[in-house]
Amino acid sequence: MVVGNPPHFSDRSIGELRFFDERWSLHRDFFADVDKFLKPGGMIVVVENNHGSTAETFRSMIDEAGLCTVFVRNCEVASPHAL
Repeated sequence: MVVGNPPHFSDRSIGELRFFDERWSLHRDFFADVDKFLKPGGMIVVVENNHGSTAETFRSMIDEAGLCTVFVRNCEVASPHAL
């Protein structure tokens, strides 16, 4: 199992790595490389903040990495900047 708690915003807190992920580049890198750390059938748990993004924000990254979304909880757009 890999657990991730990446920055939650691509448009706020510029320069603050704990919050800001310009063009979601850290997320792209994470999803592109995470398979190196997973055994077959392994899982990834990612904590996100729906004020900055939703599961849909990352769907293409997940699909391109050959991964799939199994469970999403409370995934509602809370900010017009989330998508």
